[in-house]
Amino acid sequence: MKQKTSIPNLSNSNTNAYNGRMEWNRTKSMDNAIHQFRTAVLITNVKVIEQILKDMHNISPGHIERLLPLLIDRSSAEPTKEALMTAICIGSRPLVEFILSLFMEYPGEERNGCRKSKSFPAHMTPLMLACICNNFSVVQCLLLRKHYMQLPHRPDCSCDECSRSAHCMANSIILLDTYRAISSAPFLWLACTDPLLAAFNLAIDLQVCEEMEKEHKVAYNDLRHNVMIFAVKIAEQCWTAEEINVLLSRKVGSPLADCELPFPRIQLALKSHMKPFLSSLSVQATIEGHWHGRWTDIGKSKFQDLSRKFRHFLCYPILALFHIISAGFYIETFKYPLARYTSRLASYILFLIILIFIRFFGRTGERSSERSLLNSYLRLILESYVYLYVYGLAVTHYIEFASKGLIRFYSAWWRWFDLILIWLFSGSFFCFIMTAVTISQDGLKQLHRRHWVYYDFSIIYDIYFGAASVMALWRILYYFQLQRYIGSTIVSIIKNI
Repeated sequence: MKQKTSIPNLSNSNTNAYNGRMEWNRTKSMDNAIHQFRTAVLITNVKVIEQILKDMHNISPGHIERLLPLLIDRSSAEPTKEALMTAICIGSRPLVEFILSLFMEYPGEERNGCRKSKSFPAHMTPLMLACICNNFSVVQCLLLRKHYMQLPHRPDCSCDECSRSAHCMANSIILLDTYRAISSAPFLWLACTDPLLAAFNLAIDLQVCEEMEKEHKVAYNDLRHNVMIFAVKIAEQCWTAEEINVLLSRKVGSPLADCELPFPRIQLALKSHMKPFLSSLSVQATIEGHWHGRWTDIGKSKFQDLSRKFRHFLCYPILALFHIISAGFYIETFKYPLARYTSRLASYILFLIILIFIRFFGRTGERSSERSLLNSYLRLILESYVYLYVYGLAVTHYIEFASKGLIRFYSAWWRWFDLILIWLFSGSFFCFIMTAVTISQDGLKQLHRRHWVYYDFSIIYDIYFGAASVMALWRILYYFQLQRYIGSTIVSIIKNI
């Protein structure tokens, strides 16, 4: 009497959580069972085939009834391919392994879809179907057998191949099914060497598809949401702060300009609009820790917090000078983002105070007839500070522009705001110089305004400087957005404008 073959149950692996790399070591008894199954199929022994299928777990009589005619039909590879696709839908890895052994006579056909099937579209490959079914064990099995998936071109691709192909509903469905497969958790976990980077890049592609493929907009939005949740799950796998730091500090896939940042993956997440990932608890805790630096006891002592703010708010010119002269050896607190933010806010408030002072004590009343802008050394010093500050801002603007590139740098609207601000101050500086040159030539320091020409550089200076001062006052909202209690209010006001 023939001994009954015991086949391990792996059919529930697609519903359980993925706890690492899945392993399935085939034993000698399993190899014997596969050989017995293959021999029975080749000689069309229906009873043996049916008995082997019954011995498998979670294979219902309806499944056996559907599989039997497909297995014994060896006229071509098409019935066997449809049987493989059916086994993938059932979700049994042992059954998939058994059917894959039947492709020895049809090398390479196991990686292709069914061309003549009424149940499966021709573009649907076994790997695509396994990914869509979210079956980790079957996906691993197919990947180990060198199955692959051709990555799709985005709808905005302008290559020769995409230019020749017509945009039709069939191509849209193929594109959607392909993205459904590569957006699945099994594919991202098992087929990608860097799942987090793959999720970021995939989120960008899905956003483009959502914008251009209007007929499948909802489907692409759901896929993008799933990819975001997948990225959050990756962050949740990090149990310690050190692990999340390693995850966020990886430089692979980041532009060269972002590789110098402590967490390049944060920039990638911002670029791909991965809000759930950025708002996850572990990522937020890491960013907060980096923001505070070594000031880990922020909020515990109000006196200590006040003293730190006092040092970097009121004493920042002296502290910054020592920090620059010592090349960062002294006053190491400037290495903390929170300390730098406090000092930058202090310097900008001083800049605004000087602007207000210049405008308030400008040419008003009896001094309205003065054409000269250099009426005192104090005015010269204040004007010099303003333009030095603005051109320092321009240098910072240029350095970031050179490192990030034109399109990426100016994709943020506030870059244009800064550019206009710098342009207005540059115009006022030019008029400031030209006013001094004009007065030195004609010698008219005092002249009633009714005799001024409309193109007088002194008048144009007031226009440029006044507009720049108004924009500089608006720019203070940049700093207030980082304040916890008033930042959300500022953002809401900006959205409602």
